[in-house]
Amino acid sequence: MTSWDDLHRRREPAAIAAYRELASHRFLRATLARLFVAGDTVLDIGCGRGEFVLELAGRGVNAVGLDSSPLAVETLRQDLRQSGLDPRRALTGDGRSPPFSGSSLDGIIALGLLEHFADHPAVLARWVELLKPGGRILLQVPNAERWAWFAFDVLARHLLLRRRWVAPRRTPRGLVSRIHGYEERWTASYLAGLCRQAGLEELESYSVYRACAAELGAVACRAWPWLERQATELPARRGLILVYAGRKLTGPRSA
Repeated sequence: MTSWDDLHRRREPAAIAAYRELASHRFLRATLARLFVAGDTVLDIGCGRGEFVLELAGRGVNAVGLDSSPLAVETLRQDLRQSGLDPRRALTGDGRSPPFSGSSLDGIIALGLLEHFADHPAVLARWVELLKPGGRILLQVPNAERWAWFAFDVLARHLLLRRRWVAPRRTPRGLVSRIHGYEERWTASYLAGLCRQAGLEELESYSVYRACAAELGAVACRAWPWLERQATELPARRGLILVYAGRKLTGPRSA
């Protein structure tokens, strides 16, 4: 099975990285700017190489990154040093139990992580406990209502290239597979209900990636101008990735 360190050793072709920026990250950056301000303490759980940690820190946010991959954390520490920032902002650890206590955080970011935990309701509840009243959270998970990921991720990448069949299983939440270890793909309604049960009030939700171009390679990104037009439109519940921004309720939850 591919480890997270193996994934972080891979370098993206410039065209793929550019498409991801166009299709996803620009929307996430706008949301981050609305959620977090200078002086906030924000934890990026599953931060990877720490792109958003660096960006938030550059805006005066006390951003900290946590990842289970020592390679990713060391890469972030090097980038923090080069940016004149404290490398202790990068931590190695388990996203299920971040090394913080009480209601100490103004914000949490978890992009492409929560769906990898079979006990995700308990994990999310733990994260919400770490938020101050009114603290904000930004989540990103795969959308079970879009099947384009199946055509590429399961059939093309795993069956044809790696000679490995990974059969997804339908559940009331969406889909469960072993594509990247344990992984679930949820419907937008399940994600909203999960967050509501955890004591969060929805601030905004949307989806990104109307096409799989980010995974098709540099040639596809250059050859198909229509992909850029696809990426520049923000879809409503139709993208491959769901994004949820919420706020911890300060009083009892409404029914």
